[in-house]
Amino acid sequence: MSSEKYWPEETGSIDFVLKGVVFSLRATFAYELIKHFGSIAGKLGPEDKSGRASIILQEPKELVDRCFQIADLFVEKAEKLGEIKRPDFDYGECQLLIRAAKNITKELEKKENES
Repeated sequence: MSSEKYWPEETGSIDFVLKGVVFSLRATFAYELIKHFGSIAGKLGPEDKSGRASIILQEPKELVDRCFQIADLFVEKAEKLGEIKRPDFDYGECQLLIRAAKNITKELEKKENES
């Protein structure tokens, strides 16, 4: 699956945009899954001394791989159903707004540090 076919999600979280991070649709969805399930995703572990089943946390690589597999399936299905549409906006204009927001944020941080 080529990540080039997924447009950057400029309309996503302003926190990411201000930090200079722009995810593709697939990566955004995988990130949200990792963020939501990362600390609780488990798998069947070895039995304890009494023969009871136990749950252990997934290894980070397993978690990330699984979240991207889920994201891939989601995007493929959404494409087949015609549910993924490119946002209707001027990309150049959006980039100008992002730069302006970054500059405003820097100025606000600068003023806070001077106080």
